[in-house]
Amino acid sequence: MKNKATGNIRHIGIVVQDMDLMTNFYTDTFGFKSNLLQNESGPFISTILGHENIKVTTHKFLDEKGQCLELLFFPDKPKMNKHRKDLFNLGIAHMALTVSDIDSIYDKLVSQGISFISPIQYAPGNKVKVVFCEDPEGNYLELVEEL
Repeated sequence: MKNKATGNIRHIGIVVQDMDLMTNFYTDTFGFKSNLLQNESGPFISTILGHENIKVTTHKFLDEKGQCLELLFFPDKPKMNKHRKDLFNLGIAHMALTVSDIDSIYDKLVSQGISFISPIQYAPGNKVKVVFCEDPEGNYLELVEEL
Protein backbone atom coordinates (compact mmCIF):
# COMPACT_ATOMS: atom_id res chain seq x y z
CA MET A 1 0.00 0.00 0.00
CA LYS A 2 1.34 3.43 -0.94
CA ASN A 3 1.42 5.96 1.85
CA LYS A 4 2.44 9.00 -0.18
CA ALA A 5 2.27 10.20 -3.75
CA THR A 6 5.40 10.11 -5.86
CA GLY A 7 6.49 13.33 -7.50
CA ASN A 8 8.25 12.32 -10.68
CA ILE A 9 8.12 14.86 -13.48
CA ARG A 10 6.05 13.46 -16.35
CA HIS A 11 6.69 16.24 -18.86
CA ILE A 12 7.26 19.96 -19.29
CA GLY A 13 4.58 21.72 -21.37
CA ILE A 14 5.19 24.93 -23.33
CA VAL A 15 2.39 26.79 -25.12
CA VAL A 16 3.69 27.98 -28.50
CA GLN A 17 2.50 30.25 -31.28
CA ASP A 18 4.56 28.69 -34.07
CA MET A 19 4.68 24.89 -33.78
CA ASP A 20 7.07 24.45 -36.73
CA LEU A 21 9.54 27.05 -35.46
CA MET A 22 9.58 25.66 -31.94
CA THR A 23 9.71 22.03 -33.12
CA ASN A 24 12.74 22.79 -35.26
CA PHE A 25 14.42 24.70 -32.43
CA TYR A 26 14.15 21.87 -29.89
CA THR A 27 14.89 19.02 -32.33
CA ASP A 28 17.68 20.63 -34.34
CA THR A 29 19.44 22.36 -31.46
CA PHE A 30 18.99 19.91 -28.60
CA GLY A 31 18.25 16.58 -30.28
CA PHE A 32 14.75 16.01 -28.92
CA LYS A 33 12.98 13.28 -30.92
CA SER A 34 9.34 13.46 -31.94
CA ASN A 35 7.28 10.94 -29.99
CA LEU A 36 3.59 11.80 -30.42
CA LEU A 37 1.74 14.47 -32.42
CA GLN A 38 -2.00 14.75 -31.93
CA ASN A 39 -4.95 17.09 -32.28
CA GLU A 40 -7.16 17.05 -29.23
CA SER A 41 -10.69 18.36 -28.70
CA GLY A 42 -13.92 17.27 -27.09
CA PRO A 43 -15.37 16.98 -23.59
CA PHE A 44 -12.28 15.50 -21.89
CA ILE A 45 -9.77 18.11 -23.00
CA SER A 46 -12.30 20.94 -22.53
CA THR A 47 -13.01 19.75 -18.98
CA ILE A 48 -9.41 19.33 -17.83
CA LEU A 49 -8.34 22.67 -19.34
CA GLY A 50 -11.45 24.48 -18.12
CA HIS A 51 -12.52 25.95 -21.48
CA GLU A 52 -15.50 24.98 -23.62
CA ASN A 53 -14.87 23.71 -27.16
CA ILE A 54 -11.08 23.97 -26.82
CA LYS A 55 -8.86 22.61 -29.55
CA VAL A 56 -5.16 21.93 -29.04
CA THR A 57 -2.38 20.35 -31.05
CA THR A 58 0.14 18.64 -28.78
CA HIS A 59 3.56 17.45 -29.88
CA LYS A 60 5.55 15.37 -27.43
CA PHE A 61 9.31 14.94 -27.73
CA LEU A 62 11.75 12.74 -25.83
CA ASP A 63 15.34 13.44 -24.91
CA GLU A 64 17.99 10.71 -24.92
CA LYS A 65 17.00 9.71 -21.37
CA GLY A 66 13.30 9.43 -22.24
CA GLN A 67 12.21 12.64 -20.52
CA CYS A 68 9.37 14.45 -22.24
CA LEU A 69 8.92 17.97 -23.56
CA GLU A 70 5.42 18.84 -24.79
CA LEU A 71 4.66 21.74 -27.11
CA LEU A 72 1.02 22.87 -27.16
CA PHE A 73 -0.56 24.96 -29.92
CA PHE A 74 -4.07 26.40 -29.54
CA PRO A 75 -5.25 27.26 -33.09
CA ASP A 76 -8.17 29.41 -31.91
CA LYS A 77 -6.03 31.50 -29.56
CA PRO A 78 -5.19 34.93 -30.98
CA LYS A 79 -1.54 35.61 -31.85
CA MET A 80 0.26 37.40 -29.09
CA ASN A 81 3.41 39.48 -29.14
CA LYS A 82 6.41 37.92 -27.46
CA HIS A 83 6.34 39.33 -23.97
CA ARG A 84 9.37 39.97 -21.85
CA LYS A 85 9.69 37.75 -18.79
CA ASP A 86 12.10 38.00 -15.92
CA LEU A 87 13.88 35.09 -14.30
CA PHE A 88 12.66 36.17 -10.87
CA ASN A 89 8.89 36.40 -11.57
CA LEU A 90 6.54 34.02 -9.76
CA GLY A 91 5.80 30.77 -11.52
CA ILE A 92 8.02 28.62 -13.68
CA ALA A 93 11.06 30.70 -14.55
CA HIS A 94 13.08 28.47 -16.84
CA MET A 95 13.87 24.97 -18.05
CA ALA A 96 17.42 23.64 -17.63
CA LEU A 97 18.94 21.37 -20.28
CA THR A 98 22.16 19.39 -19.88
CA VAL A 99 24.20 19.73 -23.08
CA SER A 100 27.44 18.12 -24.23
CA ASP A 101 29.09 21.00 -26.13
CA ILE A 102 27.86 24.31 -24.78
CA ASP A 103 30.35 26.37 -26.81
CA SER A 104 29.18 25.11 -30.20
CA ILE A 105 25.51 25.36 -29.18
CA TYR A 106 26.12 28.94 -28.00
CA ASP A 107 27.80 29.87 -31.31
CA LYS A 108 25.01 28.23 -33.34
CA LEU A 109 22.26 29.99 -31.40
CA VAL A 110 24.01 33.38 -31.53
CA SER A 111 24.26 33.01 -35.32
CA GLN A 112 20.49 32.36 -35.37
CA GLY A 113 19.80 35.55 -33.42
CA ILE A 114 18.91 33.86 -30.12
CA SER A 115 19.23 36.22 -27.12
CA PHE A 116 21.58 35.37 -24.25
CA ILE A 117 21.73 37.03 -20.84
CA SER A 118 25.53 36.73 -20.66
CA PRO A 119 28.41 34.85 -22.24
CA ILE A 120 29.05 31.29 -21.01
CA GLN A 121 30.23 31.24 -17.39
CA TYR A 122 32.11 28.70 -15.29
CA ALA A 123 30.21 28.04 -12.07
CA PRO A 124 32.15 28.30 -8.81
CA GLY A 125 34.17 25.11 -8.44
CA ASN A 126 34.54 24.81 -12.23
CA LYS A 127 32.39 21.66 -12.42
CA VAL A 128 29.93 23.09 -14.95
CA LYS A 129 29.65 25.77 -17.61
CA VAL A 130 26.33 27.62 -17.64
CA VAL A 131 24.47 30.16 -19.78
CA PHE A 132 20.88 31.41 -19.98
CA CYS A 133 19.14 32.17 -23.27
CA GLU A 134 15.64 32.57 -24.63
CA ASP A 135 14.05 30.17 -27.10
CA PRO A 136 12.49 31.75 -30.22
CA GLU A 137 9.28 32.59 -28.31
CA GLY A 138 10.93 34.06 -25.22
CA ASN A 139 11.01 31.12 -22.79
CA TYR A 140 14.18 31.04 -20.71
CA LEU A 141 16.52 28.07 -21.03
CA GLU A 142 19.47 27.33 -18.78
CA LEU A 143 22.11 25.38 -20.68
CA VAL A 144 24.53 23.41 -18.50
CA GLU A 145 27.60 21.44 -19.59
CA GLU A 146 29.03 19.16 -16.91
CA LEU A 147 32.84 19.18 -16.94
